[in-house]
This record gives sequence, structure tokens and C-alpha cells, in this order.
Amino acid sequence: MFRRQVAVFEAELELSSGIGPMENDECQIDLVTFEAFVNALLAHHRRTSHAIVLALSDGFTATVPALAERAGIEVD
Repeated sequence: MFRRQVAVFEAELELSSGIGPMENDECQIDLVTFEAFVNALLAHHRRTSHAIVLALSDGFTATVPALAERAGIEVD
């Protein structure tokens, strides 16, 4: 389910996430690409005032920065 959400937000942002395919419940992440994706995702979330879009994206938007911080990426 997470990987499918990644695809949705990659399409929405027109930006690669750097998150590779899921294998054995794990995936490789290109940290440079992922950092750009995370910052773009957060900027997009801050610009959005549509209540339904916010409700649908809150969980993903909370999870991605947590993953980034665990990978040593400083998020904006």
C-alpha cells in the first residue's frame, strides 16, 4: 500500500521519489532523489488548503519525513 501511495505522489508532484521496488518488505532508496521528493511533498502539502486532499494525504505526509529523518536527511 505504501509503494502505491508513493506512485500517486510521484505523479502528483511530477517527481521521482528515489524509492525503489519493494522486495521482501524492503526497498532501496536513492537518498539524494528522496530528499528532493520529501521537500517537494512537504511544500506541496503546506500550499494545499483543500480539506479532502489534506485528509487523504496526512498519513503519507507524516510517514515520509519520518523515513527521511531515519535516513539522516534533514527535512525542511
